[in-house]
Amino acid sequence: MKQNYLKKTNELLNFFTFLLLSVVFTSNAQCPTGNFVLSTQAEVNAIAVNYPNCTQIAGNLQIGPPNTALPGNITDLTPLSNITQVNGT
Repeated sequence: MKQNYLKKTNELLNFFTFLLLSVVFTSNAQCPTGNFVLSTQAEVNAIAVNYPNCTQIAGNLQIGPPNTALPGNITDLTPLSNITQVNGT
């Protein structure tokens, strides 16, 4: 009986480990939803850090400050190199 209990406990532990790893890897693979305005270099860099496997933006993508009268500090778009499609503008 104790052996059966240990077997079931081990099966549950394996299941929850698989479930946890699935959630972690799925969340890393997802892309941001909605529209994105990247106003600073830090925001551009954050896309690559937070969504390393993202290839598609679901909404609009604006690179630069919303108010075009203000200068931006974006000098490097390399962090967006995985993006192959923007569904909006």
